[in-house]
Amino acid sequence: RRQSHFLRSSLQPHAMPKDTKKSVALWATALCVLLQVAAVSALINTYAVQRIAGTGAPGPTVYRGPAVDSPIDSFGMRAHPITGEVYFIDGSCAISKIDASGNLVVVSGDPTCGIGPIVDPPLGKKRGPPAAQEYTEIYAISFDGSGNLFVAEYGLPGPVWKLDFAMDTTTQIGTIDRVYQIAASPDGTKLYFSGTFTNKVFQRDVALGTDVEVYDGDFNTFVVSPDGAFLWGSKLGLTTVSRVEIATTTATIMVGSGASSPVGTPNGVSPGTAGIIPAFTSITFDRRGNLVIGSDNYIFYYEIAKDAFSLIAGNGATYVEATDLDYNGDSLGTPFSVFDVTASLVSDVIYVDFYDNVNDAGFFRSLTLDLPDAIIAVAPASLAEDSASVATFTVTRTIAHSFPITVNLALSGDAMIATDYTVSGATFASGVATVTIPADVATVTFTVDPSADTSYLESSETVIVTVTASAGVYVVGSPAVATLTITNVAQANGDPHMIGFQGQVYDFIGEAHKIYNVLSDPALQVNMQLYLQRTGEHSFVPGPVMQKLGFATMHHQIVIDCGGSLKDENGTVTIDGRQLAQDGSIVLPDDKVTIVRRSLNTNAKAVGLGGNDHVVGSAHFVMEGLFEFTVYFIENVGNPHRPDVVSDSKWHRRFLDFNSVLLDSERRPHGVLGQTAAPVSRERSLDEWTIEGADADYVLRDGLFGKKFTFNQFQ
Repeated sequence: RRQSHFLRSSLQPHAMPKDTKKSVALWATALCVLLQVAAVSALINTYAVQRIAGTGAPGPTVYRGPAVDSPIDSFGMRAHPITGEVYFIDGSCAISKIDASGNLVVVSGDPTCGIGPIVDPPLGKKRGPPAAQEYTEIYAISFDGSGNLFVAEYGLPGPVWKLDFAMDTTTQIGTIDRVYQIAASPDGTKLYFSGTFTNKVFQRDVALGTDVEVYDGDFNTFVVSPDGAFLWGSKLGLTTVSRVEIATTTATIMVGSGASSPVGTPNGVSPGTAGIIPAFTSITFDRRGNLVIGSDNYIFYYEIAKDAFSLIAGNGATYVEATDLDYNGDSLGTPFSVFDVTASLVSDVIYVDFYDNVNDAGFFRSLTLDLPDAIIAVAPASLAEDSASVATFTVTRTIAHSFPITVNLALSGDAMIATDYTVSGATFASGVATVTIPADVATVTFTVDPSADTSYLESSETVIVTVTASAGVYVVGSPAVATLTITNVAQANGDPHMIGFQGQVYDFIGEAHKIYNVLSDPALQVNMQLYLQRTGEHSFVPGPVMQKLGFATMHHQIVIDCGGSLKDENGTVTIDGRQLAQDGSIVLPDDKVTIVRRSLNTNAKAVGLGGNDHVVGSAHFVMEGLFEFTVYFIENVGNPHRPDVVSDSKWHRRFLDFNSVLLDSERRPHGVLGQTAAPVSRERSLDEWTIEGADADYVLRDGLFGKKFTFNQFQ
């Protein structure tokens, strides 16, 4: 009967009388092979083989059981547009499907009827709901976008039915003389058909029952585009695919050069008309709106937007890019041919009706494209919270398909988004985000920028991003988790409390009006001068705080001063005696130093344990590749109970805090803070860490830029 399917189209109109048709139809009944080709891509050629239906031997079909345990005699197939299940013409008189559990189920007709004498028109059959419907000989089926199945019987004339499974109704929508193929429009309002005795394709208005010619040519196979505006089809005897604009009936060759060999066309060849196709059997659209072409022993793929044509599967070991459709390891040769193809519209799956036209037997395999692994990594894996750098998370798919995919991500960790860091390139909502990897691209990135905060004395925090599953799109690979550690930067705040470069927590009280070394390195000396905050003519806040910081480089001297105790004595930044303006910046190229000053609203940010201090400005000092300091101008306006209300007090408590980042992890400075850059041994926990020497060992005896102290390394 499959052979008659081809013979009918090759005969001249009216050249095949009824008895000839009968004898040809009874001449050969072949078994089919159902192949499942998943996630098709013009660039990918690695597949896994799986049998989904059929035993590979002749025999009666077994229903209500696994499809893999039963022979299948299929004469055309279509995938349900909503469920993705495969419906096929079962024998001659039934429609069956492979359900989601992999079982064979008859949905309409009687598969045991066989092909009897042809009666024109078919008579003596029950008509009713889909399950009760009887048929003489089903010749073509097609779904619309809502899941209604159109069924055309062979006859002169042959009835055409619309099966509404949701409503459990069957409606006749006219007849077709000797139907050859049908294709429903996505909206179900039009049915396109061709007959054995005509070279034309007609459009039937399903509601009115009227027919209009749309193409005066002999399409061996055709399908309606997803937008309903075009017919795509192959003309008998030619090795090309044409697109017919339904509104104008204009036909344009889109795929195929017209030659039938050699088939070894490179993948992704463009334009599509450069492709070489040996012979057509059927075509279909996949869910991405691209064309799948069944051809003899091959399956081709045409990406419409790219105008790119590829061989994705076929029987031809000499073609490096092809995958053998036999692919069963038994060296059976090439008697198996593609009879029909259909594609799921809910997943990247293509089903192929594959049969042996020589031995009248078949075997059943599926060809499933390997899904990519989705993995994630981050670099660097650790950043200081005050770092000028960002961490880059890279999401990778191990196979760069020719279509985009969306990767699901979950966010966790104890660092708080928007508070401890910001994200660029991805949007996380309620701990969940997605990123899209574009077509033909393997990776996509997004960045995490740690935020400098004033939550003093906190431990390191983590940002954890995990790839989560997406069935049928990718496999969660390894590594599936990327962790960024936001290290608490070295800090000095208050009177002054210290956090070291390795996380050591300690206090360095010192004495007011003395100068102590903070960090001493051959390239940089940082000293601090302490004082007491004034609250009245003769009253002070106990506990010395930082009044000034002196930065000495090889060629320059920088002073950051918190300001005086009176209302208008604001803080300053001076470089070699010249004051840097508010929101100003300067580059000192001889020492590779950049200094930026920023002003903030008085009420911009409350800091400290009681929240009664405010950051009113900052100065950012960077020595390229070595050290980074962010100095904060802290001010309390005189009302510790209502820091949001400006007091009329003439006394303003001011002091400095700072954060510091070690840009060169191999650097080993000294000083009250600098010595914490040295790694802490496992034998000695952070809790046991103590500062080297006594406070007096860090006192500078030669001024704010001095170097006369016990552990000096500068110059």
